[in-house]
Amino acid sequence: MKQSMLLLFIYTTMLFAKTPHTAKVTEVLHSGPYSYLHVLENNATYWIAVNRLPVQKGQTITFTKEMQMDGFESKTLKRRFKHLYFADGVRFADRQAPRNPHTVVPLSKKLMHAKISPYKKEGTLSVEEVFINAKKLNGKKIKVRGKVIKVAHEIMKRDWVHIEDGTGEAGTDDLVFTAPKADLKKGDIVTAEGTVAVEKDFGYGYFYPVIVEKSSFRKE
Repeated sequence: MKQSMLLLFIYTTMLFAKTPHTAKVTEVLHSGPYSYLHVLENNATYWIAVNRLPVQKGQTITFTKEMQMDGFESKTLKRRFKHLYFADGVRFADRQAPRNPHTVVPLSKKLMHAKISPYKKEGTLSVEEVFINAKKLNGKKIKVRGKVIKVAHEIMKRDWVHIEDGTGEAGTDDLVFTAPKADLKKGDIVTAEGTVAVEKDFGYGYFYPVIVEKSSFRKE
């Protein structure tokens, strides 16, 4: 029985990936590194989830369905979707959006009001870039240079360091790094390095769409 279900899942996933869909966006919900889009395809409406995109209501997009999730709950949105398709390969009908179907939107192509980090140096990412590219960065080591805005010590046997760099917007402008010990204070300028984790739930209300773990800090 389990083997049959697995084969069905693989077949369904392959089928979705080979079929392009074109639909009109009727509602947009941005949350963390993702955009949840309610779309109209022919006479059918449904929700898809994609890597965060500068998409607007009324635009027409083309995409491929990668996987269907029934009863999916977004903890950041505090919303449960009866049916949700995870989608990839998003293209815009007006040809003004990024054309590469296998990468998330680069910072230069994002919202017009997006800022460039004044702290960024060669080899580092901005806070907003980490959120936008979270899925691709999951499990990888990154560096971010910015200002410490909050430090919480010895919670669940780790220190929690909040860093901002002037980029992002509500929900994507404050990146949390955890480490066994962080000798830092509010206002410190640091280069933080660690491993990205997506949709991390520590329990006790500590849920993060994006967080950086096993971190180290170089204070300036």
